[in-house]
Amino acid sequence: MRHAEAAPAPDGHDADRPLTPRGRQLAVSRGVAVRGHAPEVVLCSPARRTRETLAALGLGEEVPVLGDDELYSGGPASVLEQLRGLSPDVDRALLVGHLPTVEILVRDLLADAAALGPFRPGSLAVMQMPGPWAELWVGQARLLEFLG
Repeated sequence: MRHAEAAPAPDGHDADRPLTPRGRQLAVSRGVAVRGHAPEVVLCSPARRTRETLAALGLGEEVPVLGDDELYSGGPASVLEQLRGLSPDVDRALLVGHLPTVEILVRDLLADAAALGPFRPGSLAVMQMPGPWAELWVGQARLLEFLG
C-alpha cells in the first residue's frame, strides 16, 4: 500500500509530512479492504504519513508493526529483502510505504502488472504469493485486488 495523500511538511523535513484531511478519509475507507485480508504483520515506514495511514486503517494494537529507515529510504531491493525475512509462520503481511519503491516492487512481483492502474496516494494492491517469504522473487505474484 502507498501512504494516503500527504501535505507539505510544516518544518520542511520530508519524513514529517502529515496526512491531509482527504488522505485521512481515504485511509479510513481503505481500512475496510485491508482488514478484510487480515494482515498478521505490518511493515511500515517510520515517516509520519505512513504511520498516520496505518493508524487510520484501524487494524488495532494486536497486529505487530515492523519498521526501520530502510522502509523509508531504501529501494525496492531493500524492501524485498525485508519481506523475504518474514517468519514462515506469517501468511498475510501489509507493507505501507512510498513511491517509487512500493509501485516498483509491486509491479516487479506481479506476473502480470498490466492490470495495475496508476499508483495514486492510498493505492492498495492485494497479491497472492506462490510460496514462502524466503523464496519471494519477481514475477511470481498474482493480483487479487487493486484499489487505485
